[in-house]
Order: sequence, then C-alpha cells, then structure tokens
Amino acid sequence: MKVKNKLTSKNDSAMILAIKIIILASMILF
Repeated sequence: MKVKNKLTSKNDSAMILAIKIIILASMILF
C-alpha cells in the first residue's frame, strides 16, 4: 500500500503541474 501511495502521489503531483500549466496557458490566451 505504501508503495502504491508513493506512486499515486507522484502521479498526482504530475497532474497538478499539468493543471497549473493549463491554467497559466488559459490565463495568457484569455
């Protein structure tokens, strides 16, 4: 479970970074 949690946390952080990039891009475009 701990290993899975670590993997999921890494994936979540990557998703958060992608979301932040998308938000920044939307702010620049709009």
